[in-house]
Amino acid sequence: PRVLQPYQVIRRDVPSEPGRLATTTLTQGPMVGAHFGVNEAGLAASANNARLWRGDHLRRRGVPFSMLIQEILEQATSTQAAIEIATSFPSRSNAGFIALADASGDAAVVEYTASSTAVRRPNDAGVLAQANHFSSMPHANVPEGTRWTVKGMEHLHYLDGSRARQQA
Repeated sequence: PRVLQPYQVIRRDVPSEPGRLATTTLTQGPMVGAHFGVNEAGLAASANNARLWRGDHLRRRGVPFSMLIQEILEQATSTQAAIEIATSFPSRSNAGFIALADASGDAAVVEYTASSTAVRRPNDAGVLAQANHFSSMPHANVPEGTRWTVKGMEHLHYLDGSRARQQA
């Protein structure tokens, strides 16, 4: 979005630690890690947040998604290796979605909260989409009827936007 353009940073990292992969990433200037990126093995990863709202899905301390994406890009050479990192990573602090694709064409979306993960693969038509809506973990979505609390948006149901994007 144009409003974020002054704060976006494209970065090329070549880690000095042995076994780490070089990456090209996009993130917001004041944040660490990455929102989107690709590594030298051809693995691409991107993340979207999800709204947290209850119980063990929410952890106020831990590793944010941007650091998890950076870790995946520096370590994984395939979608499957990235899935293993994302689903076993301790101390995820927030919820969201990680879209993955590697040079072989293998693709997946990891849905995650602080306590749960699920992996989605392309459907029979080869389509894999992510719309900030938990498809494989519907229990992690905000409750039906939740309305936005942003001034001027109080009349809108929170899930309407993600459902419309998902259907499209």
